[in-house]
Amino acid sequence: MPPAPPAESETPKEVPEGQPMDLAAEDVTGTSLTLNWNPPKNIGSAGLAGYIVEYCKESNPPKIRLPRNLRGTFIRKVGQSLNLVIPFQGNPKPIVTWTKDDEPLDPARVNIHNSPVDTILFIRKVERKDSGQYKLVVQIDTAMDEVVIEIQVVEKPGPPQNLKMLDVWGFNVTLEWLPPKDKGNTEISGYTIQKADKKTGEWFTVLENAHSIPCTISDLVMGNHYNFRVFSENLCGLSETAVQCKDTAYIPKTSRTTTKVTGEGDSSEGLPASEGAPSHLSEPSISADTHTSVGPSPQLVGVAPGVTYNPPVYQEKDFNEPPKFTQPPADKTATVGFTTKLYCSVRGNPKPKISWLKNQMLLDQNPKFRVLTNEGICTLEIRKPSQFDGGVYTCKAVNALGEAVADCKLDVKAVQVSQ
Repeated sequence: MPPAPPAESETPKEVPEGQPMDLAAEDVTGTSLTLNWNPPKNIGSAGLAGYIVEYCKESNPPKIRLPRNLRGTFIRKVGQSLNLVIPFQGNPKPIVTWTKDDEPLDPARVNIHNSPVDTILFIRKVERKDSGQYKLVVQIDTAMDEVVIEIQVVEKPGPPQNLKMLDVWGFNVTLEWLPPKDKGNTEISGYTIQKADKKTGEWFTVLENAHSIPCTISDLVMGNHYNFRVFSENLCGLSETAVQCKDTAYIPKTSRTTTKVTGEGDSSEGLPASEGAPSHLSEPSISADTHTSVGPSPQLVGVAPGVTYNPPVYQEKDFNEPPKFTQPPADKTATVGFTTKLYCSVRGNPKPKISWLKNQMLLDQNPKFRVLTNEGICTLEIRKPSQFDGGVYTCKAVNALGEAVADCKLDVKAVQVSQ
């Protein structure tokens, strides 16, 4: 029997080398997705039995990136808009929750818009009641992050209270008042004091940013009657109204020259009453109707006995005058988009009413133009002018005695951009 042929050795199968190629995700929906790929470069002699698909859930803990300007108290003025944009991160998309003072927000006043990367809180016009602590919470499953933002809505304060005149002496007046009931939801930064001469009735500022109460006003003019009023001030500006003192301060006319008075008693020669003379030898008052005697038989030096002194009568000066431009507005060239101002100065008594015109058209209702007048300095502010705002501008001043006008030309040029 012939021998059996030797057994052939088994060749090992080749394992596929490398990984599938060009893996890509397509048709992604809320619950499914489609994967496409190409087979490995080297499959091997055994071929491919199939593929194993694995996945893992990617998750990043939530984190709020609070802007620097919101880390302290964020202040807005009444009527302004509130627009808070708060970025955050987290995967999957976090759940965002806003509260105010631990209460849900009023959807009628507050608009919330959320995206995968940030949240926006918007109020079109804030009011004082919008002040408070706003808490933002972002949460993924049990992981969460939160921040608290302090919002303070402020406005101009009310006027001070109970302004009264404590004392009037020499050329000085001492005033006292109480802080306003409504401080505008912020601290009072100071007080502005104004005076008005009873003859003219015009108010002038004598002290700004006053802090000490009571306060003394000095350098008043003798012979005048004065009224006083006080404004309160905070970071929004002066109060809309002022408190006015019910009393009027009169600065009496006094003589600064010395008078020699002689009599049987002691005498003081060459000294006013405040500098060493006895109290009963105060300065005499000389008038056409009465005379003042000191001692039994006084004698005024320079006036013969029995002679009545008649003081001279001076005609009171009339300070009224029609308006007059002391400095007319000058021609000016402005650039498109950059706010510019026109200036002039005018005087007149009574105080003239100022109005501005462009090409003989009154500019009283156009919000693009703002008219300012302070102590005779007249300003017309033109906000972001265009080339159509060029032309001839006229400042007109009118009072009961007449009127005055002054013209200037404004040329608005566009910015030349080099090619």
